[in-house]
Amino acid sequence: GDVSAEMLQARRLARIDLHGSMQTETIQLRADSDVAGAQDSFLKLYQGGAADLDKGFGKLLRLIEAADMESAIVLLTSDHGESFGERWVLYHDNNVYEEEVHVPLIIGGGKIGSGSSSSAASLVDIPTTLAHLAGIDTDDSWVGRSLFDESASEPCAFSFKRQAHSKGKTTSIFALYEGARKLQGKLEDGTFLLAFDLAEDPNELDNLAESGVSWPGEIYARWDESLREAVRLGTPPKSIVLSETELEGLRAMGYFGD
Repeated sequence: GDVSAEMLQARRLARIDLHGSMQTETIQLRADSDVAGAQDSFLKLYQGGAADLDKGFGKLLRLIEAADMESAIVLLTSDHGESFGERWVLYHDNNVYEEEVHVPLIIGGGKIGSGSSSSAASLVDIPTTLAHLAGIDTDDSWVGRSLFDESASEPCAFSFKRQAHSKGKTTSIFALYEGARKLQGKLEDGTFLLAFDLAEDPNELDNLAESGVSWPGEIYARWDESLREAVRLGTPPKSIVLSETELEGLRAMGYFGD
């Protein structure tokens, strides 16, 4: 969401670098017109990119309709969000605040009716959901649930970011959702450091982890095992050899660097 200077100025915010140490800072947003102009320019560029994608997505839908693919299932989502000055971050950084992990998830086609849901969902639910809609059975090695399984209980949802450090060390941070309540922490620490009630605090300004309320600890205890299961590999890794054609295709998409 939008965070104005009035909301953040002179307000003490528990800001935690989940890859390092905890810091308590007084946020003072600069009113510098150049900074505001840069943020506005980045936002307009991003909105232009979204409009261009929407145009292309419309072409795809028209092609599906023209091909009489009435049973086709179409899903639109994103791998991450974007920051435009919130918490002094532009683009997308190594954090799991809402501006970077709250993305659209739209599914349509086939016999899917209209409607919406505010229940927790995660990108790991997409493969199981598509398999369910296609009538394909899944087993326990599949992480995630079908979003169209009406028998499932109210779920939690997870989001993860991993940062690589020198000497091969990595840090994995997580967000855990139960309804409108959200925890953030570092997997390596085995606990949570941030707790927010998104219904009351959508901009994640008031950290309730050490406020004395009981629900953060209760939520973590309820879902800790599921959280750790979600990051385990369902199948062991294996090495593959790519052909030169495959490698060239990946390079054309920007992989492997220069």
